[in-house]
Amino acid sequence: MTSLSPIPIIRKPSGPGFGLRPSRLVSRLGQQVRRALGIRRTVAVDGIAYQELTAEPLWRSLSPGGPGYKEYQARFADGTRRLIRCTRDRVYADVAGPVMLPRYRRLEQIVTPGSRILDVGCGTGYASAWLAERVASSGAVVAIDPDEESVEFASKRYPVSNLAFDLGLEETLAGETDGVFDGVIALGGARERDRLDRILPELWRVLRPDGWLALSLVGEPKDLAISAPSLSPMMGRLQGEPRTPPTAVIKGPVRVLGENGGGTMDVLLTKPEK
Repeated sequence: MTSLSPIPIIRKPSGPGFGLRPSRLVSRLGQQVRRALGIRRTVAVDGIAYQELTAEPLWRSLSPGGPGYKEYQARFADGTRRLIRCTRDRVYADVAGPVMLPRYRRLEQIVTPGSRILDVGCGTGYASAWLAERVASSGAVVAIDPDEESVEFASKRYPVSNLAFDLGLEETLAGETDGVFDGVIALGGARERDRLDRILPELWRVLRPDGWLALSLVGEPKDLAISAPSLSPMMGRLQGEPRTPPTAVIKGPVRVLGENGGGTMDVLLTKPEK
């Protein structure tokens, strides 16, 4: 199994050197020197080398005053190269850290060996690879995302036998058999959340009875204190706007997994047995 050992992003300090540990202060000064001299670093992770195409630190590139992205030339062990563009929505764990992985780990107790999992909005694939480790060779993970660059990179970066990456969302789900997955995860970013209401019936359809659906919602935990909620109207109340219920009936007990900041939280919805 491919090792998941990414290099963490160097965060921007909150003040001009005050309160920083000596090691962080030295690191910050080193960044400033490299930027002034135009020195571009190469980071190597699991046999893959990521060469910076600019000397601007990642945190500065993604800050409000930066261009909003940072590009790298990725060189794989087989000699192939790929240009990648790291943004706030497209995160490469090897250079920016596994920012979504702590949220996936909230599911650690229910993602068990032998499970068949659908990962919706998988991004660049590092959390999907973690899921593939958890379900082991007896299980399988199908990971889908609408971003072509993310899916192409994920397929190259995580070539795991029990993990398949596919491009798309609702169009990809249309070919799946009813009740084929033990669990469905939809914790992705804003681009998936905009389409979530439309694909909820499909996610529910491919989930087996007594299976679970993990979602990211907007609102406060107290807003979930209702019995047998209908998920789509519940999302509308949490977001403070009216919302039309999906064509399929999506009801079941809800459990809060954790809050994420920014008014969002992850919840777990269990599909009742027939």
